[in-house]
Amino acid sequence: MAVYLLAQSAKPASWPSQGAERAMVTLTQYAVRPRDHDNLAASFKPGLDALTRAGIIIDDRPSVIDLSLRAVKVKHEADECVLVRIERIDEHEWCYAEFHRCDGGGPGEHARF
Repeated sequence: MAVYLLAQSAKPASWPSQGAERAMVTLTQYAVRPRDHDNLAASFKPGLDALTRAGIIIDDRPSVIDLSLRAVKVKHEADECVLVRIERIDEHEWCYAEFHRCDGGGPGEHARF
């Protein structure tokens, strides 16, 4: 639900109402003990479903999204967060929505909860 609400609030006005037909989704995990990429991808499956329900992407199939995973080690738990960047890929333009979840801070000036 949190990803759905954040995605809705970060959705640019120019974004297609039905969702992007092609998109690059980049997850950047800032953590004291970063997860393996396979665990990060698996733990974000509900997040990808929420992006579909929010109308950010039309589906989470590989033919629709290119998923990129990054892990950044931080020193303090207060700096832990997950940054999600969605770049719409179409013939004419690039457009992105970006947000992250932080429990106690983190980089950027994006939607927080």
